[in-house]
Amino acid sequence: RRVLFRSPKDFRTEKGRVGDVYFTPLGATATTALDHLFLTLAGVARGAPATIEVKRRAVFIPQAMGRVVRFSFNDICAQPLSASDYLALTQHYDSWLVDNIPVVAADQRNEARRLIMLIDVLYEAQVLLAISAAAEPEALYKARDGAEAHDFARAASRLTEMRTRGWVENTAAGAKLMASTYNP
Repeated sequence: RRVLFRSPKDFRTEKGRVGDVYFTPLGATATTALDHLFLTLAGVARGAPATIEVKRRAVFIPQAMGRVVRFSFNDICAQPLSASDYLALTQHYDSWLVDNIPVVAADQRNEARRLIMLIDVLYEAQVLLAISAAAEPEALYKARDGAEAHDFARAASRLTEMRTRGWVENTAAGAKLMASTYNP
């Protein structure tokens, strides 16, 4: 049984949004912004495919360069991955770019759970996360009730915090990003 504590104000939303690591709506502008961000963080326009082994399984990474990785939503949330996979990836990569996060339908519970787990793991590991998404964080999951809906509300709040200047500056890659001439 879950006990919910509700605060009248979500203080994670009060820290000043940067707006340069969360791009919505999906489209050419968002893709170009993530391309530019990858170049800024990795020093190359495109990473190379890679794999890491987690519990005797290979986890495929579409693009990696140094400590920067780039996935599509389908690569990271529509595949049978777990929190331990995400955690293992954070030990190798501290800058994550995730393209094309759709509005997840209520019946896409597996994808919703993976997106929630991904956000939770990246948040706890204080990883720099940049994404392109179909909507603002609170509108990315259509379910209104159930465990996933409750957990997604927390994840949306975390996503909102992860795009603030304070969050970005306190990540390992944030200092490099803030010192660059990056301008989405």
